[in-house]
Amino acid sequence: EAVRHKMKSEGVDEKIVSAVLDESKSMEDPKTLSEEEERIASKYRRMLKMRVPPEAVRHKMKSEGVDEKIVSAVLDESKSMEDPKTLSEEEERIASKYRRMLKMRVPPEAVRHKM
Repeated sequence: EAVRHKMKSEGVDEKIVSAVLDESKSMEDPKTLSEEEERIASKYRRMLKMRVPPEAVRHKMKSEGVDEKIVSAVLDESKSMEDPKTLSEEEERIASKYRRMLKMRVPPEAVRHKM
């Protein structure tokens, strides 16, 4: 919360704040998949995360006989990842500095001070 406050007081765009604090994941509606389905879906989510095109992921899932419920859950999530919440190169450059600090377990107070 302190990091959010500091970023806002510094005039950092809300899109960057959300990306740094990784709020987009918590704002998504959870899909109702069983543990087994989640295990299967995780493989394809990783593909999407590595920027494999959604149509290629869909094709791979179909060729491997993945249930349509899992296909729609994975690909619906990829559409939400393409929301305007994605950062431009400049915004990503700004946000990456703060993310690296938080990832290296720098205390949020120190990250706030650095901003």
